[in-house]
Amino acid sequence: MFTKIWGTLEHYFAYAGVGGRTVKSSKWFQIFVAGGAIMLALGAAAKAQERSDELAQLRAAADEGDAKAQFTLANHYYRGLGVHQDFDKARAAYERAADQGLAAAENRLGMMYERGLGVPQSYGRAMTFYRKAAVQGNALAQYNLGMLH
Repeated sequence: MFTKIWGTLEHYFAYAGVGGRTVKSSKWFQIFVAGGAIMLALGAAAKAQERSDELAQLRAAADEGDAKAQFTLANHYYRGLGVHQDFDKARAAYERAADQGLAAAENRLGMMYERGLGVPQSYGRAMTFYRKAAVQGNALAQYNLGMLH
């Protein structure tokens, strides 16, 4: 894909019309693209560092017992956001949040047991977690519980 875009852009800049004439400017094109690539690389590195810092803060808050931080960290592991996808770590973090009564974490544990993600599939365990969340008014858990019946 990149090669195709590169070739199209190179063709455009190499034969761009300037003042009614066509000019070959591959040297300037290469400088332009190289500068852009450097800026993209620097931006990506800064974004990666920012995400790393955010994850470190999230882990610290989760370790201190913040249920919402535990749930958010679990979501990162569940989806592979900024970390390698790891259902075992996601389950452990969801369990810590669910132990504090966070309905969203209880619902997600129900989903993991229903689907067998990082845990042995168990509709009974799924229903238990869905019920805990549904009693607290979690609409998604109420829906999931209804669909499981």
